[in-house]
Amino acid sequence: FIDTSAVLYGAVNSTLGANLISMRYDRQAGELRATLTYPAFGADLDVKRAIESVGLNVDLGDTRLEDGRVVGDLVIGAPS
Repeated sequence: FIDTSAVLYGAVNSTLGANLISMRYDRQAGELRATLTYPAFGADLDVKRAIESVGLNVDLGDTRLEDGRVVGDLVIGAPS
C-alpha cells in the first residue's frame, strides 16, 4: 500500500492541475482505488502513463464533469 500510494502521489504531482480527492485500499483485491480531479479531459492518461512507467497496472474509470470540474476514478493493481 505504501509504495503504491507513493507512486500515485508522484503521478498526481507530476501532472499539472491534477488533484487527489480520495483513495481507498482494498486489501483482498490488492487494489488502490482513487478519485482525482484533472485540469481537462484526457489528463487522466498522463497520470496513467506515469503510474504504468514503474510497472503497475492502471484501469481508468469514467471521467466526468462534476460542478465544473473534470473528475475521474482509477484503480491501481499489482504488476502483471
